[in-house]
Amino acid sequence: MRASFRVVPQRFTDVVRAERVRVTTLRRPKALAVVALIVAVGFAALTAAIAQAVSVLGGVYSDEGAVLLSRAAVSGATTLALMVGAIAIDVTGTERATGARHLTNLGTPRRGRTYLARLCVLACGGGLVGLSALAVCTLTVVAISAASGVEDPLVSAGLSFSRVVGTLLTMALVVGFAHGVVWIVPHTLSALGVVVSVVWLAPIVVRVMGGAEQSNVLHVVLRALPTEHLGELAAGDGTGVSVAVAGAWTLVALLGGALRRRA
Repeated sequence: MRASFRVVPQRFTDVVRAERVRVTTLRRPKALAVVALIVAVGFAALTAAIAQAVSVLGGVYSDEGAVLLSRAAVSGATTLALMVGAIAIDVTGTERATGARHLTNLGTPRRGRTYLARLCVLACGGGLVGLSALAVCTLTVVAISAASGVEDPLVSAGLSFSRVVGTLLTMALVVGFAHGVVWIVPHTLSALGVVVSVVWLAPIVVRVMGGAEQSNVLHVVLRALPTEHLGELAAGDGTGVSVAVAGAWTLVALLGGALRRRA
């Protein structure tokens, strides 16, 4: 008898599952996530300690200390946004460097599916890491506040639903931007340099060049970069403009990466 075989069409969920297995079985992304979490908690603790020191001064500084304390947890959580972007770059960069990309293309001939599936997996993973960091950072800030004798330490930590949503959105936007850039730029380190430059270094350079508060041109340039908008989203103060500007950077990177992948 001749054996009969039935060809099962490949579904998008199958590709997502395969990408999830790929990402979760790699050691380096997990190690980077742990390091990022430790750095985030350390930054939140340092910010909370500085806020307490400012509050001790009293007077006109007491309000600034309270604001800084309320932002300590979310500041710690968002410091790992760049690290999450680095993880997204490392996953694709490692695949490209080891030649595993050819096996991926054989397993999933439709390259667009792999591109979108990996984006979904990395964005969900980045959101999970971001929420974990926000939770741990909040507990750290609450503990420091309670030890310092602050009334209602949980309230002083400033945790809110808008900040939870903002953290998720920030992580997703940074991951999407990094995922697109790593396909536009052929080298992993170069892609990481582009992401770091746009998200972190460029705003510093703009401020050093004269201060955005003193120049309308520099202010426009600063607001055109995604950094301040991502910070506003993470802090729960984001507006439609924040989503539009940060989302535009991510969308352009993703479209560029998709076109470069098809080439």
